[in-house]
Amino acid sequence: MTATRSVYYVPDLSFLHGTCGWVRANLDEARVPTAAGPESAIGGFKTDDGEAGNGKNVYVPERARYADGRTGREMANGYCLEYHRTVAAVLGDRGLLFARSGFAGTQAFPGCWAGDNEPNFREGNGLPSVIVAGLSAAMSGFSIWGHDVGGYLNGNNVFEADPADLFVRWTQFGCFSPLMQMHRQVNGADQRQYPWGYAGPGETIDRNRALDNYRFYAALHTRLFPYLYTHARASRNTGMPILRPLALIHPDDAKALEVRHSYYFGGDLLVAPIVQPRVEAREVYLPVGTWFDFWTNERREGGRLIAWTNPAQPAVPQSKVPVFVRRGAIVPLILGDGVQTLCDSNYLNHAGPANWDGGLEVRVYPGGHSQTTLFDGTVIECDAGPPTLVAVSSPTPRAVELLVLAPRPAAVRRDGTTLPELHDPAAFAAAGAGWRFDPASQFVAVKFALGAGSTRVEF
Repeated sequence: MTATRSVYYVPDLSFLHGTCGWVRANLDEARVPTAAGPESAIGGFKTDDGEAGNGKNVYVPERARYADGRTGREMANGYCLEYHRTVAAVLGDRGLLFARSGFAGTQAFPGCWAGDNEPNFREGNGLPSVIVAGLSAAMSGFSIWGHDVGGYLNGNNVFEADPADLFVRWTQFGCFSPLMQMHRQVNGADQRQYPWGYAGPGETIDRNRALDNYRFYAALHTRLFPYLYTHARASRNTGMPILRPLALIHPDDAKALEVRHSYYFGGDLLVAPIVQPRVEAREVYLPVGTWFDFWTNERREGGRLIAWTNPAQPAVPQSKVPVFVRRGAIVPLILGDGVQTLCDSNYLNHAGPANWDGGLEVRVYPGGHSQTTLFDGTVIECDAGPPTLVAVSSPTPRAVELLVLAPRPAAVRRDGTTLPELHDPAAFAAAGAGWRFDPASQFVAVKFALGAGSTRVEF
């Protein structure tokens, strides 16, 4: 994405006292003019190597003694917590701390990432292990968590025979992770672990299967921001992580306790990444309830293991990851796929990169009464009816497009006024208000401009 802020490395051997001044100096020196006034271009610090040692390097000797009486042995884990506390105290609300190491208490200083993984499908330190690591971190209270898409380590001994296939699958897991980011060992002769580095026979560096897959899922991750940030806010308030192991949500379900490579992404989506090379299908355990395939809206009943196969439609993306939406869910996304940055217009101070104007696409899967409150105070409710009723209350004006999974209605009314039906997709896209039924997805699409306040859609 463009026009995002950088994450700055803290030197591995920084002393805590000196770190305060170093962090503060970098924040101040990186101040740039914006439309709203001077603001730091640094949006966070990557507190790498916060552990007591790394291989032969010993950062905290056991015989060391600190001013408060603690020994080096006691600080083997305590050091990284103080390290994070120190950087976070200076950073404040001006950005994100991004740590590799952690200890009890680090959860209060988000976020963290999975460390140095190998780019392969192996259980030891490849993609399957990273999923398990993320779910283990979630069970320990870590919520703002990510990993290096494609793996970090570089070298022919750690790559799969088909690295492009691995990158496709890791990208999909990255899309449905709290943080989607890339980081690799630098080797100028090898472009793997870059999105454009997997061109195969007959492909080019700017047009190939792995890059097309990355473009789609990176854009989808950005579009999921309203959903993701809403759950991040809830995590701050309740402690419930964003990645949620099935065992956490269904502790009384013996089958859920056995699941290792599937998880809830927030409260409404269930994700089951592909963790084997060159396959287009996998078994997925769905908890009790009714579920809908995210890509096709095919209905599935839970409480059992199901067979999932990559659907041919929709044609984009070509490669899909098993994702299911629970009945009753309300999933907010950014409206449209053209947003290039989440930085606001004051910070950008540039008309080039497209930022979010607040427009919402809301996917609704009616089931009884359901309600969600977004991070900005927007409230969306649905009563399955009949009739089906969707109410939206927004603190700010915005464009809204509802996608409601329901049979084709005879008419759609907004606040008592009948909206025009627009059969042609192009006419619907160009209109400011109206509705259409998509027989392929079974969505009733309703669009309108909403001023600050409330509205009701009924059919």
